[in-house]
Amino acid sequence: MIPTQLRMRRIIGILFAVASLLGGTAAAAFAALDRPQIVNGLDTWEYPAAGILLKGGSPLSASLTCSGTLIGCSTFITASHCVCETLGDDCQPGDAGEPRGSDFMVFFQHSGFHEVSSIEVHPDYDFPTADVAVVHLAAPVTGITPMPINTTATPPAGSAATIVGFGRSGGSAYDYGLKRQGDVSTVGCGTPTLVCWNFANPIGTSGEDSNTCNGDSGGPLFWHDGGEDVLAGITSGGNAEDCLPLDESYDANVFHYRSWITGKTGGDLGGEACGAFAPVGSAPTAVATFAGTLSSGAPQSHRSFEVPAGTSVLRVTMNASDPGGMDFDLYVRHGAQASSSTFDCKHDGSNQVASCEFANPAAGTWWLLVQRYSGSGSFQATATVFGDDALELAPRTTLLCGSPSVLTGSGFTAGSVIKAFIATPTGVQAFGPYDPTSWTPTSLTWTLPCSVGLGNGFIALQVINTDQGYRSSNIVPALLRAGTGSGYPSITGINGVTVTAAHASFPLAHVQTVVAKGSTITINGTGFAVPAKVNLFSASGNSGPLDTLPGSTSTTLLVQIPLAAPTGPGALQVVNPNGVWPASNAVSVPLGAVLSITSISQAGSTLTVNGSGFSARSVINFFTPGANHCGMAAGTAVCPLTLVSDQQFTVQRPVGAGAGRAFIEVLNPPFIPFSSTGTDPDGAFTLS
Repeated sequence: MIPTQLRMRRIIGILFAVASLLGGTAAAAFAALDRPQIVNGLDTWEYPAAGILLKGGSPLSASLTCSGTLIGCSTFITASHCVCETLGDDCQPGDAGEPRGSDFMVFFQHSGFHEVSSIEVHPDYDFPTADVAVVHLAAPVTGITPMPINTTATPPAGSAATIVGFGRSGGSAYDYGLKRQGDVSTVGCGTPTLVCWNFANPIGTSGEDSNTCNGDSGGPLFWHDGGEDVLAGITSGGNAEDCLPLDESYDANVFHYRSWITGKTGGDLGGEACGAFAPVGSAPTAVATFAGTLSSGAPQSHRSFEVPAGTSVLRVTMNASDPGGMDFDLYVRHGAQASSSTFDCKHDGSNQVASCEFANPAAGTWWLLVQRYSGSGSFQATATVFGDDALELAPRTTLLCGSPSVLTGSGFTAGSVIKAFIATPTGVQAFGPYDPTSWTPTSLTWTLPCSVGLGNGFIALQVINTDQGYRSSNIVPALLRAGTGSGYPSITGINGVTVTAAHASFPLAHVQTVVAKGSTITINGTGFAVPAKVNLFSASGNSGPLDTLPGSTSTTLLVQIPLAAPTGPGALQVVNPNGVWPASNAVSVPLGAVLSITSISQAGSTLTVNGSGFSARSVINFFTPGANHCGMAAGTAVCPLTLVSDQQFTVQRPVGAGAGRAFIEVLNPPFIPFSSTGTDPDGAFTLS
């Protein structure tokens, strides 16, 4: 089939030269074109990559001119005649007819408005030849999977395909603005530049026998190639002005123009998903859809939907029919019905597309209101909920500085950077951001320099997506050690007991074994210089540096703990005396004795606690039914202790502690279970 009459299928608002085109040349006459919708189609929210090309640079006033398809996270494809008012060779950069990105916007039901940075028109464009234009978005779309383009072959005659667009439904209807889809069966075109089909009587079932019309221009024809939908056609035009039978319709053949399209995407073509969110159509992203009609007799439509806890982003959009003179507005609110005066977000522009977005929205019932300002017609509303696991770091146990490391998770992007938070004796210090050396949506490769210091042997990691509004991941804790060959020493154990990581609330490496005073201990690890030095930090300061003993190796150091070291919290750190004095991770360890309670006695308001492992830094919890009268406040012990020895202390009866059952728990820094008396039954007594 070779088209016998050429009719573009875009909408009013763009003038285009349409005269005697059969000879292959465009005349200088200009005619206003009707606005566009799939004829004999069905309303749809499917095919999320199909969107609207808007004329105008403001979300509050830009209006529908054509349809199109997302084929890369930042790449939208449409028809040349949607953006160009002259021939292709006059619609190039620097020419008077060059389309300006600032004159257009793109809208998707699941992501709202997107600014356009630039537009490229095929240089051979001469309607309907090369009716292909690539639209570059100013920022990547998120939450939508781009459609792959057809690189296999021109769909043969009789191929099943689906057309999608926001155009009018044909005849005298001017109901463009609603998203519709319908099936077609291709026929031969007689030219390799087009994909064609016929729309003939008798018309079949809606959605199973369809046609394009004004406003569908630039929209997709998806070919069901081997079970996968690929973009095979870009809606160009048809022969019937009313888009009704008998009509011969045609699209630009994507396969024919595949090389030019691919060359203009800059590598941004296809892909599994865009951005950190799980895309529409995959868990945990969920979509609620609503349709309705407004008029002077029914000027409002209230709809509700649920947002689960942990939602990262909520997007609510509206697109409505627009024959001219219509104005619907969108209002969104959490917890109660929205109104034009009470809302959490509104979009009350003069156009028929609207969008609201909420980061980390509250869980529960949300309401949207579509309200008529003028005109009568139908609307489609969409609420898209993106789950909380979109950008997430997977748990890990250890990170080695000085060696390449792979962080795994989900939602990583080309703009992902890594922040590191390292615990030190003076507090947590932040480092970075660090750029990964390579990335995929599920992995980041990077190297933490050991020059940041190993601190207390504990690190917390977070990923920030700088290209998505600085969206941040969860924070993942890990032990921090030095990689082999880094020149830094690392402690991995004491007396054969492995260093472990406490919960993130206790950011330090520790060993659950007691170091006896006066004893010779073995420090296990890597990268030790022999002889090395060992710092021994305690409640009284640094008892080192201690010398290592004969028999020490690069993985095992022998050192004697001084008898004078105070009982209580301690930490060991290895220092290599090789000119730069790099220090290892500091590993927490109890000195002298296990913390315990053996008895509690009372004399008046003074309580005496006997046991072991007490220190000047000990803190107590003092429980009576329903209350803790001691503990910590602003980093200071609420109930001061008088240390008699490492086996005894006294404390005054807390104000407000009534007679009866009571329980004392003793804790030493770093306040992890191993440095606490916990539920020791000897902590229970009767307060008189």
